[in-house]
Amino acid sequence: MEEKDYCCTCKWYATYEGVCCNGDSEHCADFRFLDDSCECWEEIKDEDNGQRN
Repeated sequence: MEEKDYCCTCKWYATYEGVCCNGDSEHCADFRFLDDSCECWEEIKDEDNGQRN
């Protein structure tokens, strides 16, 4: 299954709070829905081996 560029799959999305934490995004510190997205979306990667979580 292919993951989409939604806030809920973004490296900078605080899931518990529902807030964008990306300082480069126009939505930074805004409440965002799980299926929202923006041009600053970044993939979540496992820091140890570069793989997706």
